[in-house]
Amino acid sequence: MHKIDKEKLFSHITEQHVDDATFLWLLRSLAMTQPQRSCASIKKLECRINNHLKGLLVTPKVAWELAWQAAEFQEGGEAFVVAMLAFSDGETRKIEAAVNFGMENSATFKGLLSALGWLPFDNIYSWLKRWLSSQNLAHRHLAMVTCSIRRINPQEHLNILLDDARSREYLPLYCRMLRLVGELKRQDLAPILTQAQAHEEPSIAFWACHSSLLLGDGQVLPSLIPHIMQTGPRQATAIEMAFRHPHHTHARQWLNKLACTPGQTRAAIKALAALGDPDGIDWLLTQMMMPEYAKIAGEAFSTITGVDLKQMQLVDHAHTEEDRDDTLALALDEDQHLPMPHAKKVSQYWQQLRPQLTVGQRYFLGQPVTENLLKQTLQQGQQRHRLAAALELALLSPAQIYPNAKATRHQGGPA
Repeated sequence: MHKIDKEKLFSHITEQHVDDATFLWLLRSLAMTQPQRSCASIKKLECRINNHLKGLLVTPKVAWELAWQAAEFQEGGEAFVVAMLAFSDGETRKIEAAVNFGMENSATFKGLLSALGWLPFDNIYSWLKRWLSSQNLAHRHLAMVTCSIRRINPQEHLNILLDDARSREYLPLYCRMLRLVGELKRQDLAPILTQAQAHEEPSIAFWACHSSLLLGDGQVLPSLIPHIMQTGPRQATAIEMAFRHPHHTHARQWLNKLACTPGQTRAAIKALAALGDPDGIDWLLTQMMMPEYAKIAGEAFSTITGVDLKQMQLVDHAHTEEDRDDTLALALDEDQHLPMPHAKKVSQYWQQLRPQLTVGQRYFLGQPVTENLLKQTLQQGQQRHRLAAALELALLSPAQIYPNAKATRHQGGPA
């Protein structure tokens, strides 16, 4: 009699696990910045992904073959599954193949990094040490990003690499090292940040300033103005940092200039939401009357006042799309899941609410910004609010490590 290969016999089930894990990972990746996502919904996604990963480990050989076949698409979800299987198996050949695949492009790199944040630390520890000491600059960069997403302090390794000329010449690595200094609150490396702020490469100078601000040096805030005032890859980060920073003395002046700059209305709305000053709500209400800004203006109103537009029936149902299921939720439109505010109703409601909020006071979700509020939001809030709360907490204290609000919650590790 022929021996039946049970793994091959049920390979269609394994293939479904590969497909589902890949797709659900993509949904989770998008969920990290979606306004409607709560901690509970993200945790549910993570549990579903874990279930499929466990299913793959039942037939590891077939799972690896099928995952590698799917890798031809060179996307993040495929890189995530391949890396999870490789590091869970522990075989050097597979791990090296998974890492090389993850280095193919920006999408696969994101999937590889997600796996390195998702996996138990014991599965990646020896490799992380190897990459930190590697002569391969791309591997050093991989180590730095892994330390960043997991908030691991590489101790003297970071000092050594910052002192290494080759590492400083590799732009992605140098930027990530400077960024890590601020995330981990490495006050001992503050002089290096000061030196890097004068670098001729804008991205290096930016991340040096960003980390200095996290370490409590508010004097470098004006260095962010060029990034705030023009559209670019660092504008959103600069706005969040500048308008949430405790030393925001000139924030109102910057906001007015931004609001008057052609093409920067959306940026100004985001800046006002970050600042949280109710003095700007009347201007915000005028933006709600414009279709292209209505949704994001409504979100800013809710962020400042804490008013749930749907719950308070302040939504324009005639122009609100129905929520879509997972299959149709892949659009990258940042306004997609926001309710369309009914400008007139919101304006009327604001007249009732106005006396409860003090002009000049910063508000977040309807309350003055406090450490307890931020911690509660980080633990239980909606995802965009959690991202804001994490930054606010890091800015409140020069010693508070910048929490990773994109961390997985299935095992307490980052992703």
